[in-house]
Amino acid sequence: VRIREGGGTMTGLPGPETLANIVTRVTETMFGMSFALAELPMDQRCSRPVWRTVVLPIPGPRPLSVAIASDEASGHTLGSAMFACAIEVVDRVMVEDSLCELVNIVAGQVKSVMGVDDALGLPRVLTTADASIDPASWRGATMRSSCCEVLVWVAVSELGE
Repeated sequence: VRIREGGGTMTGLPGPETLANIVTRVTETMFGMSFALAELPMDQRCSRPVWRTVVLPIPGPRPLSVAIASDEASGHTLGSAMFACAIEVVDRVMVEDSLCELVNIVAGQVKSVMGVDDALGLPRVLTTADASIDPASWRGATMRSSCCEVLVWVAVSELGE
């Protein structure tokens, strides 16, 4: 799945700085690492081997979706931190579990920031067969960890799944 980022004119959606703050609050607690906005051109993001993406819908009168993505190496680092194990033993399932847990908590924080009271849907791991995320439909931020080479992308969209 190729991840692309768009600014859009979506009113009321958290901006990149707010999304970065939400992710850092969550990851400092879960993984012991903080993130800052990263200026990473799209061609560099797309040239990284594989981005694993998880999308969580928030159905309701104003359907929303929250997405979290990481490249393969970053996903393994997050999995290692979450499961408190050596990076060599982290498998695809552990990476996906880590991203699903992260998107679940981030989506809850996004709901709080936006004043939304709708229930969270279930996270879904996108596969390479899934369509690319349309940049015009998402407000996102790419972040880099301050402690190690970990990149994550987080975004919110007014499109329900």
